[in-house]
Amino acid sequence: MGHSSFRSEYLPYLFAAKAPSRLPLQCSNYLSCSHRCSKPSSANRFFRCTQCFGRRILCASCLLDAHQFLPFHWPEVWWKDTLPARYGYFKRTSLVDLGLQVGLGHDGAFCPQTHENDAFRMTILHTTGQHTVSFRPCACSGTEIWQQLLGVDIFPATEKSPQSGFTFEVLRHQRCFNLRAKTSLKEYYDALVDLTLVPLVIRAPNQLTLHNLQTLYDQLRLVVRLYRILTTHMRAGRSDASAPLKNGELCVICPACPQPGVNLPERWDSDPLK
Repeated sequence: MGHSSFRSEYLPYLFAAKAPSRLPLQCSNYLSCSHRCSKPSSANRFFRCTQCFGRRILCASCLLDAHQFLPFHWPEVWWKDTLPARYGYFKRTSLVDLGLQVGLGHDGAFCPQTHENDAFRMTILHTTGQHTVSFRPCACSGTEIWQQLLGVDIFPATEKSPQSGFTFEVLRHQRCFNLRAKTSLKEYYDALVDLTLVPLVIRAPNQLTLHNLQTLYDQLRLVVRLYRILTTHMRAGRSDASAPLKNGELCVICPACPQPGVNLPERWDSDPLK
C-alpha cells in the first residue's frame, strides 16, 4: 500500500470516530431500556464513552448504569443546540455532572443505611486524568472514610476529611513511567492534566482553564513517597510496618553479586581452581 492510498484508506476512519455512524441518534439499548429513550427524539440527550469499547450511543440512564463501576471514564454528549438539523458534535462532559454516585463498601453497591444526600465529592487522579467523583459512604461498617477509600484502591491525600485521592493504578503507572522512561513526577502530572483539559479547552476555551482546575501536584509528591515506602515493606514480606527494622531488611539482594552459599561455593577462597 502506497503512501497516498494509505492516507485515503485510513483517514475516513479517523474522521468517522469524531461523529456518530447514523442520525438521528438513538440509545443502543433501545430494546431493553426505558420508554423514554426507546425512540429517537430531539429532546433526548445521547452520549458515548471515549474509554469504552465500541463507541456505543447511550441515553443518560443507560450510560450511568454502564459506568456504575467505571467512574473514571470520560463521556461525551452529542451537542447541537445552536446548530442546524443533522449537524452537531461530541462535547466532553463528566459522569458526576450526569448524577453518577459511587458506593463505598458493599463491593461497590450503595450502603442500605445511606441516602443520596449523604454523598460527598472528591477530586481523584487516575490514568485517564483528573476526575471529580461523588462517593456515597458506608454507614454500617464503622470504618472511617479514608479506610473505605483504601478499600476501593484509592489512596487518600489525608486521613482527616479527605478531599482528594489517587488510585492505586495511577501510582503503579507513574512508577513504571519513572523507572522505564525516566519521566519526572512533574511531567507525568502535567500529562494527566493535559488529558483532562485539552478536549475542554479546545471546545470551550472560556469555560475551563488551568486557573480553576485544582492542582494535586503537591499532594501527589507526598503520596508517591508514602506508596513507595509501603510497597517496599510489602516486597520484604513485612506485614507489620511498625516492627523494628533489621539492617538491610528492605534491600533487594543482587542476584549477580557473589554470595557464598548462594551462587558461590562455601570455601571458594581455598579452592585451588578459583
